[in-house]
Amino acid sequence: WSQAETLREARLRAELELLRATAESAQESQRADDLARETADAQAEAEAIGRSMELEDEADSSLAEEADMLKRHLDELQKELKDLEEEEQQRVAAALMLGAD
Repeated sequence: WSQAETLREARLRAELELLRATAESAQESQRADDLARETADAQAEAEAIGRSMELEDEADSSLAEEADMLKRHLDELQKELKDLEEEEQQRVAAALMLGAD
């Protein structure tokens, strides 16, 4: 009777140990799945940030080109204005000289 009970206890201990190992394995598997999901989420976020930065760089480049173009146009207009002011001054001077005669 004692031997049968000892065998039964040993079997129950072995089953209990197997259940613990299975539970630990399931927990580790769940942790691995969670970690894989977190890693995938972090990678997706990093890729999205990278795409966003590329778009910002493209927009910055486009804005810089447009700013350069506008600056050149402004420079041209300022030169044209200066030329017109000089022509007007010459006309006024010529008119004054004609009026003085």
